Formats: sequence, structure tokens, C-alpha cells
Amino acid sequence: MVDYCSALDIKYASQVRYTQLGMLNDNDFEQMITQIVVPAAMKIIDSYCQHDFHLNTGGTIILDGSGDQDLLIPSPYLPVISTSSVLIGGEEVNSQVKAYESYIHYEGGVFTKTESSRKNITVVLTYGYASIPVDIKYACTQVGANIVNAMVRRKLVPNVMTEAFSTETHGFAALLNVPVALTADIKDILDKYRFSYMDVG
Repeated sequence: MVDYCSALDIKYASQVRYTQLGMLNDNDFEQMITQIVVPAAMKIIDSYCQHDFHLNTGGTIILDGSGDQDLLIPSPYLPVISTSSVLIGGEEVNSQVKAYESYIHYEGGVFTKTESSRKNITVVLTYGYASIPVDIKYACTQVGANIVNAMVRRKLVPNVMTEAFSTETHGFAALLNVPVALTADIKDILDKYRFSYMDVG
């Protein structure tokens, strides 16, 4: 999987020197950012947007019918790029299905919904992003820089961060929560990637 941003981006954006974290050299500092901070920043962004920003192929989901021509695709299988197979009760109808960002549309009929046919729709799809959007790279950099600066303010040495991240302790969760890492201006950038189903149909 491709990282949303680089350790160098975060290091320069944070304006923190390795000595401020009690580290011996810049290489160790960059390695810590790569192994701990970048994944944490990506996790924060994915959690807020309710999906990731990688290209995912061959994802299979099984859904209840909607009873109409549109069928919502749930997070984290968004945005939908295309479908390679759509089965309604075992019948292949993909040639009559159009894919949209957050739902699929069946031109040949409706996605059957009955009490006896729950989980009767199987969709195989490609979803996500062919490349990381530029504003997501920027958001990741800023979230990562906020984490590094929080480490300095709270005097958290890297080995403590490593242990906290691996066990996802309450204290570490608090460090990564708003407004420490995910500030209002970053939320403004990410909001357009949070899918709403209000306009479907």
C-alpha cells in the first residue's frame, strides 16, 4: 500500500529536530516517523472519512436488496469505480448496472427485496483511488506534523510512542484525537471525501 505522505514531508512541516525527542540522529527520527507517525496519520484520516485512499480491486460484498433501481454501497467500499460482477439471487446482471461513487444503478429492473431473500445481492467491485489525491497528501502531512509536535509538547519519547501505538492505549488515542491532530482546518479539507447518501436517486 502507498503511504499518503512521506516522513520528510512531516519532518519539515513539523519543524521539529531529532534532538527535541532525545534521538541520536536524523535517520532514526525519519524512521520513527515512517513506522509510527505516517500510519497513525493515515489511520486518523481513514477513520474520519470512513474509507481509505488506496486502489482496491476485486472487493466482494453481499447486500440486501433495496427494492428499487439504486443500491447503496457501504463504507469502506467507496468511492466505487466499477463493478465486474453483480448477482441478484445468483443471476448475473452486471451488463445492466452502472456504477456511481456511492451506489450502483440497475437499468434492467430493481434490486429485489423480500423477507425470504436477504443478502441476495453479490457485488464484485473496484473502488478507491488510482493515486493519492493532492489534498489528502497535504492533510496527512499536517496531521503527522501535529502528532510530532504533540510528542514534543508531552515529552513522549519514541519507544513510549511505539508501545502506545501497538497497543492503542487510551492515552495514545487521546493524543491523536481532535483538536491535537485532526484540527478544524484539516477537517474542512477532508469533508468533501465523506460520502453522503442524501443525493442518491
